[in-house]
Amino acid sequence: LRLRQRFPAAEITVFEPDPELVRILRRNLDSFGDNQSQVVAAAAWTCADHLPFAATGDDSGSLNPTGGVLVPTIDLAAYCDRPVDFMKLDVEGAEYEILAHLAATGSLARIHRLFIELHVWDTSTPRFHEILGLLAGTGFNYRLTQATTHGALPSPGGFTAHAFPANLVIVHAWQEPTTPP
Repeated sequence: LRLRQRFPAAEITVFEPDPELVRILRRNLDSFGDNQSQVVAAAAWTCADHLPFAATGDDSGSLNPTGGVLVPTIDLAAYCDRPVDFMKLDVEGAEYEILAHLAATGSLARIHRLFIELHVWDTSTPRFHEILGLLAGTGFNYRLTQATTHGALPSPGGFTAHAFPANLVIVHAWQEPTTPP
């Protein structure tokens, strides 16, 4: 709604796999008279399919092999076949596969600005560098903010301010739009 207020003519597409959150989102948009924003009841992913989704009753549900709800997925690259001014990617851990797919299809280069919630649920294998290298290799500059941790496991290596098992970093990434020859 804030983007619609600031950019009334913008083409806004929202992907939401949780059926209950889709109902709430549509009700909110309707209550503000936003009939322009497109709500796609599906998970952003690397292909069109149906995958298990773990609904949590809040905004942290995720694609998960043990999920109890089968949801449709869409190939996010198909929505990036032309320049994208801004993309917010909050996919609870699926960002690694999605961003690698966007890079492999050439779609990542068409995105000018990204806001990514970068998650690590399994801290046994560091992964943040995968995304940061992918962004830098595609011509993005980036800044990291708001590092947080979630969980109740003991802190690693004497870092008393860090708990596990989950880490979250916000990535703000941008690149200058390229002009076709």
